[in-house]
Amino acid sequence: MSMRSRYPAWFTVLFIGALAAVGCTTKVIVVAPSQTATAPPFATAGTMERPSQLSTPTPTAPVPPKIVESTPTRAAQATFDDPFAYCAAVGTIDAPDSRYIGVEYPRSVLDGLAAAMGGRRVADVVPWRCVAGQVWGCNVGANLPCGRIDTSKVPTQPMNDYCRDNPGATFLPAFVTGHSTEYEWQCNGAIATAGMPVIALDPRGFGADFWFHLAPPQ
Repeated sequence: MSMRSRYPAWFTVLFIGALAAVGCTTKVIVVAPSQTATAPPFATAGTMERPSQLSTPTPTAPVPPKIVESTPTRAAQATFDDPFAYCAAVGTIDAPDSRYIGVEYPRSVLDGLAAAMGGRRVADVVPWRCVAGQVWGCNVGANLPCGRIDTSKVPTQPMNDYCRDNPGATFLPAFVTGHSTEYEWQCNGAIATAGMPVIALDPRGFGADFWFHLAPPQ
């Protein structure tokens, strides 16, 4: 019979004496407690990792929230039926856009152009635009372009055709060049060539002599 060392020594002596008193013969084996501490199940002597050897999670930078910018719709924008209030609001624009909901050629623009030209009669069609918050109108005419002036020096096919048929011509007529070119044209042999500018331009590229600042109605 073997007894574990978990019982105290005095208990073992008493237990053996009791057995002898009743005439029992037995062999008692006392096992001394182990002096070697048992390593934790996850560690082995000589193989435990030092703190510096333990892997450390790599920190990740926080992801900022995505900001979505909203753009106001056309319906949310202010609209105007008066050209002077419209230009005061938009600043500079080469032609009225959808924010202007008034008539295409308002009476205030027609009267304003007539006044700017010294009371002369003007056509019922007056293109207008906004320049630095002010209304400007164009004096429409057969040879008075109200659109942007063409500043290209590259000849068109009709120009080259004219010079091919009229080599050396010193002047190309408007029905060949069009009315919106900045230059006068001539034929250098059979090649159309741009000459001197004949139309002064404003900062927006329109004919400066065809557009007038219009005063608002009183």
